[in-house]
Amino acid sequence: MSKVLTVGINARDFQKKHFSEDIITNYFKTLCSWLRHLKETTPQSEVFFFSFCNEEHQSDLEAYRKIKEVCHTDVIKNVSYKNFSELRKRISKCDRFIGTRFHSSLLAIQQLVPTITLSYGKKGHNFMRQVGLEEYSTKIEELTSEKLKEKWDKLTINSDGIKKKLKSINNRQILLANQHFQLIKNELIY
Repeated sequence: MSKVLTVGINARDFQKKHFSEDIITNYFKTLCSWLRHLKETTPQSEVFFFSFCNEEHQSDLEAYRKIKEVCHTDVIKNVSYKNFSELRKRISKCDRFIGTRFHSSLLAIQQLVPTITLSYGKKGHNFMRQVGLEEYSTKIEELTSEKLKEKWDKLTINSDGIKKKLKSINNRQILLANQHFQLIKNELIY
């Protein structure tokens, strides 16, 4: 029996003030197309939805409901968590991740999970560029089913190399943080 691929996803419910109705509709239809693609190419997969914001005007849980409604599917399961530590642990168990909210992608990358960012602002795209993974980022307004499937397939093929790259980035960041801490400590003590 082959290993089950565990996939995490975060999506956002956009308002018409953010994007046109066409872009919003395309966003959800593209996610549905990707879900079908995933199930066709990797039948042994589980998809978990991670909610990062539950404010009334931009609820991720509303995005979860829309995905289930538009896709006519129950293959995606909502993840509940009690605290940040539990959230990190749940994301770290994912083999791959698709994030719309910046913090969802950031957390997945920190947990060494190969990630695609669907960027609705500059933060997500710039972050992916800074970590050398810009090719795995796309702007919402440029999103197509073909583009997401292509990025997903590339992410799948390069997954091991991406994990090594993320480990190296994390190690470098830890080293820099320790150096900065030491500089601050030295200034406070002397």
